[in-house]
Amino acid sequence: MAPGVMVTILYFLAAVVTSTLMISDRLEGVWERSAVAGVKPKEMLQVHIVIQSTVILVQTIEMMILAYACYGLTNNGSLLACGTLLFLQGLSGMFYGFLLSVCCSSYTMSFFIATGSFYPMILLCGIVWPIEAMSKGLSYFALILPFTVPGQALRDIMEKGYSIGNTSVYSGYLITIAWIIATLGLCFLRLRYKKS
Repeated sequence: MAPGVMVTILYFLAAVVTSTLMISDRLEGVWERSAVAGVKPKEMLQVHIVIQSTVILVQTIEMMILAYACYGLTNNGSLLACGTLLFLQGLSGMFYGFLLSVCCSSYTMSFFIATGSFYPMILLCGIVWPIEAMSKGLSYFALILPFTVPGQALRDIMEKGYSIGNTSVYSGYLITIAWIIATLGLCFLRLRYKKS
């Protein structure tokens, strides 16, 4: 369970922190003051990406220290491969948090949507309910979720010592990158066509 839990925690932390920061900026008038000063929404988003990426990097390092040094989890693969996948999962969560913040007008709505979307993702990612025990349609749906395949990839790196060249590992990276691109694209679309 440990690899799936590590992926889930980094994704969830990044999403909640990012959506909270962005909504608080909007509610406190930071967005409006910046817009009046001539800063574009795309530029504000880029600043948040740089700042939050630094926070996610620190969270990833802390997670790896806790997992491998404090809890003594075994890792038969590359620490760099594990760290990179966890960092990318944090970035994916960050962009999901951005999407929540540009679509939601309040903390309450953002938290409801985050909780409502994370609960099924956690149940279907293979930590609680194995993918092999699901029906065909449900297992196909579970495989496109943001932490099902990456969780399996991290498990394969840690337990089997697979490298990035292995199909199950690089497909975890590809799913994560696809989620990053999709949520970032939706953020930019929402910011571009936002009426208010």
